[in-house]
Amino acid sequence: MATLIVYTGDEEYRLKPSPETTYLYAIGSGHIVGREYIALNNSQKLNQIAEKIRDQYSEWVYGLNSEFLKNGMVREGLSLFFVSDLSCKRTELFDTFNTICNLLLIKRSLKGVVVDSLLLVGTDKTFSASIASMFPGIPADVRNVVRSGFMAPRSVISDIRFGLEIIGITLINSLNNRDRKWPLSESKERYFFSIVPKMFADDRVDKKYGDFVGTTDRYAV
Repeated sequence: MATLIVYTGDEEYRLKPSPETTYLYAIGSGHIVGREYIALNNSQKLNQIAEKIRDQYSEWVYGLNSEFLKNGMVREGLSLFFVSDLSCKRTELFDTFNTICNLLLIKRSLKGVVVDSLLLVGTDKTFSASIASMFPGIPADVRNVVRSGFMAPRSVISDIRFGLEIIGITLINSLNNRDRKWPLSESKERYFFSIVPKMFADDRVDKKYGDFVGTTDRYAV
């Protein structure tokens, strides 16, 4: 008997103890308490999957341009596809790529494991349907369903808030760092964008990237 839990959220979520073997895949900075589990998250493997399928995914997204052309969505010789959030693959609105990567990692991590039940917490209807299709006929307990789909008012508010935050940060930096010289020429392997302190654990490691960040890498926060 094995249960797969997929938890999407940034808070602590408590479950009752269970004698069944439990596998957990967490999306976000939240975690499960009250039950022992085997964690399926692996930042290295997730990145490998993303790099492997990115070209195929990009080609698929570009292929949607044909729908714009077929429906005459062209202005001054330019397909409106290329000025759309879809063309930019804006993950805030379209999490398709992230979902595919997460599902592939779950599938590969559970290779050879017989899953008897699913517990989906905080996932939207689209993700719930996608993962249920991977385990046909297996009962799924879905809790705290998140509304999926594009919501224009929410997107506009999010854009305005983000713009105001950037303006505020820029002003603060200009006042506090007039005499500070940033080592922009410093040679590092990679920089990882993160949010402090929300995404950092007590050991000062980002919860999302984990040990994927090497000793020669740096955080941009």
